[in-house]
Amino acid sequence: MTERVVSVERSQQMMTLLNRNITMNIEESQEEEQIRGFLGESLPKDAKLWSKAGWTSQVRHDAAYIEKPNLPPFLLVVFIEGRNNSQNKKILPFISQLVLKFLELQ
Repeated sequence: MTERVVSVERSQQMMTLLNRNITMNIEESQEEEQIRGFLGESLPKDAKLWSKAGWTSQVRHDAAYIEKPNLPPFLLVVFIEGRNNSQNKKILPFISQLVLKFLELQ
């Protein structure tokens, strides 16, 4: 998000694609959104999130750039594997919650 690798214009285009609105109401039937079951689910409403998530029957992962007031922006990337883990929608939100709590204590 420093606009050092690509042009400012391209950086903005990528950020627009990766921007996730964590305040929107997500319907239960909406399977392919990238907030619920991923790192952004446990973020507070005042946080900003840019992320790219993925999952299959064997893996679940998310790469998230997170900005929250009173904290430096940070990048959190988590990969998990295994059939049970890939179907568990609580692991990634739990990890991001732990990381956020740790950073708030610093």
